[in-house]
Amino acid sequence: MSEEKVVTAHRRILTHKMESDSKDVFKSILPEGWVVRNYDYPDYGIDQAVEVFDAVAEGVWVTAGEHLFIQVKSVEKCDFSRVTFEGLGRKGIDVIKFKIDTKTLLTAAKMSSAQPLMLILVCFEDMSVYYICLNDYIVACAPDLRETQSSKTIYIPIENRLTADESEIRLRFYSARVKLYALFSAIEFQYAEILYMTDGCIQDEFSDSENEKIKRFIVELLNNDIWNFEHRWGGISVLHRQILCADKYMKTGVMDEGTHSFNFVLEEMGEKAAVKLIWEQMSVLHKIYHQVILLRELPSEMEAIYA
Repeated sequence: MSEEKVVTAHRRILTHKMESDSKDVFKSILPEGWVVRNYDYPDYGIDQAVEVFDAVAEGVWVTAGEHLFIQVKSVEKCDFSRVTFEGLGRKGIDVIKFKIDTKTLLTAAKMSSAQPLMLILVCFEDMSVYYICLNDYIVACAPDLRETQSSKTIYIPIENRLTADESEIRLRFYSARVKLYALFSAIEFQYAEILYMTDGCIQDEFSDSENEKIKRFIVELLNNDIWNFEHRWGGISVLHRQILCADKYMKTGVMDEGTHSFNFVLEEMGEKAAVKLIWEQMSVLHKIYHQVILLRELPSEMEAIYA
């Protein structure tokens, strides 16, 4: 006689509890006023969308126009390891090994780097939270990602620990990326226009129409909201100073005393060369951001150098 199959009510298993608890842990360390929107099941590689808000008064926040896509994962205990680099004399960085499904990585790859998809990893052993930008990881660390792989082990630097005290400045490095890309795009276009104005010209000074055009360029750059909050990358402050330098010169005909290189070029080569130099240096910062800064929170040689 066969045994009867026992039917029970729906059960909640540990993985389900860890999934919901990890989202609660992540939300608990976000800045006050930020909004988390959960995606209904089924999700397709994205669990949540986070909208950034700035405090403007006690109990009042205004949207910053910035958003992050989030994939939340959890483990009972982190798997710590170390990544070393031959080119740096075996210098390395401490990391957390985590196996992630390839579908999520392929989703991040399709999104490109302009809209970050952040992996948030919650370790329940000590309730610690770590993060990594999956879009950046694929470009720098997994360019050979294959669809035939069901999963891939990734490495999260332990320096990427997210706490309530630092969650705002760390996450806004990513949420504000679309604003920074818009700024870089404007700078590159303007630089090309200024090169056209200055190429092969005998006159050292801009015409009235060219002056007005450059003033419009400056207004466009200063209107970018990225200047209105604190950043982890000092290059943004450098960019701001250079734009303000150009703004002051176009309005008053005087360069700031601290801008020695611009003053020297202005005196020796004229107005067009000095203004061109400002945009040239801003364009260089764009390249530094892509070649250096984006790698600093990845398991890369650049991260090892700064470790």
